Amino acid sequence: MMSKRVSSLSVVFLWTGAAFAGALSLSPVPDPSVAAPGGTLQIQAAPLNPEFEAWRASKRAGAITALASGVSGGVVPSPFDDSYLRYEEPSVPIRIAVPSRYDLRDYGWVTPVKDQAGCGACFAFATYSSLESWLLKNASEQWDFSENHVKNYPGFDGSPCDEGGHPLMTTAYLVRGDGPVEEKDDPFHDRDEPSSPGGTVCKYVRSVRWFYDAQDMKNAVMTHGALYAPMYLDPQAERSPLYNAATNTYYNCTPYSKSHAVAVIGWDDAKDVPGAATKGA
Repeated sequence: MMSKRVSSLSVVFLWTGAAFAGALSLSPVPDPSVAAPGGTLQIQAAPLNPEFEAWRASKRAGAITALASGVSGGVVPSPFDDSYLRYEEPSVPIRIAVPSRYDLRDYGWVTPVKDQAGCGACFAFATYSSLESWLLKNASEQWDFSENHVKNYPGFDGSPCDEGGHPLMTTAYLVRGDGPVEEKDDPFHDRDEPSSPGGTVCKYVRSVRWFYDAQDMKNAVMTHGALYAPMYLDPQAERSPLYNAATNTYYNCTPYSKSHAVAVIGWDDAKDVPGAATKGA
């Protein structure tokens, strides 16, 4: 039981691909047609996410590369297969008209960019980019939450800096009431050190929403704020042919596994992106 009441809020994630790691998941209640004799329903373990199994096999074979120069970890697939969620109805009502360009920075609804340094805890930074933006936009509150605390106390095995993580880990941390705590109470450092002092939990996350459809995502940015988003980042990003310094764009059309997490804060349908078949970013 928590001894202090804290404000409740929602955190928003953009989900564009399979991902991330956790514990055993259970399938929904089986159809009555597969019930055991006598009418007793059987609960069974859900199948593992195929992307997680492929990632695990690559890791065991030594084929997993670093996220970027000097940085390991990053976004990793979850054992949970969320693909069935992509067929659900949009979480945000579709607006009559979505502008061709939208940028949360124009309204001051984005917190400062942070540096993860040599730690692959991008999933923690993207999570708090979303949460802090939500509070700016919907509650006019400026917060700086501790990525260090969530990376050190996610409640899962493994080393976040070296092995990475995913948003289901940060979701579990938040909804069970272990965070968020403020940055000043547990400043970031790019190493795993679970003896960090922590701090007082200052908010309580009561719901998390996931988005898959492009229109739904745009509405979510306009309604909620910045969205957590996974992407593929070339290990040599600063010298990658996927990056164009002249236009400040990064374009990838190949089906690489997600390796990095960022925050989506808007779009520009007229943006020229070298290599892309159509305009827009």
